[in-house]
Amino acid sequence: MKPYSLLISHESDATALDIARAMQATPQGLYRLFFFQAGVSQLNTNCYPTAGQSMAEQWSDFFAATQVDALACVTSALARGVLDTTQATKLGRHPTLCAGAALGGLGQLADAYEHSRVVHIK
Repeated sequence: MKPYSLLISHESDATALDIARAMQATPQGLYRLFFFQAGVSQLNTNCYPTAGQSMAEQWSDFFAATQVDALACVTSALARGVLDTTQATKLGRHPTLCAGAALGGLGQLADAYEHSRVVHIK
């Protein structure tokens, strides 16, 4: 049975992280997380919570613990100021993409559809 991939396009709450944890705990496991549209905001290290850890910190902890492939759509990320080190250097800004995630594109999204069962959280 194929592993799961999770597409995340909503801005923020812990639902996507809870679902990712549940998918990772299945025998099939989690193949890829793909954040796009407003979902990339969950990976922005400049977003601070009113209490507790930010979503970016929680996702970073999850990525470190699981080593799951975590990608932010490069177009969505750039439009929302979520930058990796390379993009930040090009634009003369500081990186804002949380640790453990990388920028990716449609090729990696297509790969997720080919190699896993995809669930989309809107």
